Amino acid sequence: NIQYSAADLGITPAQEPYLRLLHFPNTGGVVDVTQSGPPLPSAYADIFGTVPRLSVFALALSSEAFSASSAVSPGGPGLAIKADASGNIWEVAEATGNFVALSRYASDGTTRVSQTPLPGASSQNGWSIDFDSQGNALAVGISSGSLGASAGVYQVSPQGVLLSEVSYPNAAQTQSFAADSAQDALGNLWIAGQIQSGTGSSTKYALGLWKYAPSNNSLILAAQYSATGLGAGGFGVATASSSIWAAGYESDPQSPQNLDFALWEFSLAGNLIRGPLLSPAFSSFPNGALNAKILISSGTIYAAADVAGLSGAANLEFLRWTPSGVLTQETWSSASGAAAVPNAIETGPAGNIEIAGAVQTSSNSFNENLGIWNYSPGGNFNGAATDPNASIASDVFVGVPASEGCIKEARIG
Repeated sequence: NIQYSAADLGITPAQEPYLRLLHFPNTGGVVDVTQSGPPLPSAYADIFGTVPRLSVFALALSSEAFSASSAVSPGGPGLAIKADASGNIWEVAEATGNFVALSRYASDGTTRVSQTPLPGASSQNGWSIDFDSQGNALAVGISSGSLGASAGVYQVSPQGVLLSEVSYPNAAQTQSFAADSAQDALGNLWIAGQIQSGTGSSTKYALGLWKYAPSNNSLILAAQYSATGLGAGGFGVATASSSIWAAGYESDPQSPQNLDFALWEFSLAGNLIRGPLLSPAFSSFPNGALNAKILISSGTIYAAADVAGLSGAANLEFLRWTPSGVLTQETWSSASGAAAVPNAIETGPAGNIEIAGAVQTSSNSFNENLGIWNYSPGGNFNGAATDPNASIASDVFVGVPASEGCIKEARIG
């Protein structure tokens, strides 16, 4: 059963009958599984082709619902998505009414059970979701207070009740930005991000690594790393058995105005073990976005980042390291002159590495399409695809059972 209201989706009642639920099976093709409304327009096609992929569901509006005099104002972007141990799907998104909320959906991904506003939450990208031992959802992102942006954690019960909110108390003239979180074996959350200090031309950034303990709702800065030039920052984090790995950027030692991809390893006490391990020419998306995500699977460390290509546009960079930090692979995936940026990385069926993000529609355009990339555990490039009917993907999760995954795009085009 699909339950929604026009207000939930940011569409007019007249357009509601034209809302379609499309299924793109992992065997190929496209199926309109909507149980009411007009038939699927012939203009819709299998946007993923025959590239190996997960099973994907998407919401779309039939083109017949639009007219030159009918403007559609959809809800804001989805920011993070994850399933709990019971198969419920949790999503942080900007809701209609310009506020950020954490919603819980049934395992079908369409029946919304609860929606919890997150007071003071910013809709800036960098959100993630984890769960504590009591089954409460932990939404990690940016809280906008009177003193500026701050890394924050919101704890929400399975019934959708906001239990607590804690944000990092910034020092004077600083702001902090959470970008990713990962849970260790003890249930603590490790949060990677950036600490901004100064203003104007004197603005600098440092890598921030925070530790959140659900047992006492405490959030502390466990580690900080700075560098010359623009500084450093974290975008991704992953936990190993006895250490924490963070991925991000650092100013190039030889050319501080340029940025290199950087990888760090910290102890559980917050001490730097190794790093930064640098890969030159970390680049920015034309709209100013930078990103790097990290994953540890079967002991191997994987990362995805955007890196400067020969044409000047950003290519997708895929990297692998041994558990001791020895680089074993660094390859690039070009988007035919258009820029690409990864926003999420996850282990998929058969141990494949699933990456989701955005791809420019053309080399001279600022418009973006949803992009997905697939690599084997050994680093072989299996394929990639874009969805011209959707904007960027902010997050990805693999559903239950593992053979049937689900990718949810961040914005409905």
